Amino acid sequence: GAGLRVEAERGVWPVSLWRRVEEAGLPLLAVPEALGGAGMSLADAMVLAHVAGRHAAPVPLMETVLGNWLLASAGLKPLRGPIAVPVRMGETARLARAGSSGWTLSGRLRHVPWGEEAGHLVLVAQRESGGGDVVLAMSKGQFVTRGARSVAFEPRSTLRFDDVIVADDAVQAGALPSAA
Repeated sequence: GAGLRVEAERGVWPVSLWRRVEEAGLPLLAVPEALGGAGMSLADAMVLAHVAGRHAAPVPLMETVLGNWLLASAGLKPLRGPIAVPVRMGETARLARAGSSGWTLSGRLRHVPWGEEAGHLVLVAQRESGGGDVVLAMSKGQFVTRGARSVAFEPRSTLRFDDVIVADDAVQAGALPSAA
């Protein structure tokens, strides 16, 4: 309701709403059934965006659906909890090899929806030396955030990665999947 939106605009996380979203299985709509999801296409799951938008749900529902779809498409396990996904075209983070079992991530991404509020971040990064794009998952606290609000009072964050260490098992290389 309106009270929930007003509280969210003040920075109060809607715990009960998010719990209902997860109990309904909505974050896993576009994840294959073999990985515990509903197996819908991302395009079909986008119908939910219309419903969530009409009700101005103050949670990163579609970001979480997209993040879990990216993870599953790249062969990584979906995550529980809210997910932020950078959406600005032309901005990217870069991965450089750090020893035999990890990477370092560097860069800055601006205007990331729910970047401070979400428990996880799923992004596409570029590997050094033209190694192609990779999908990776990170937990909150592995990067620096600075919060702000959009003109519609929706949370937006700048995320900064200063040679953040990322383990191999959080990174999956490969071509980005299609949205069909």
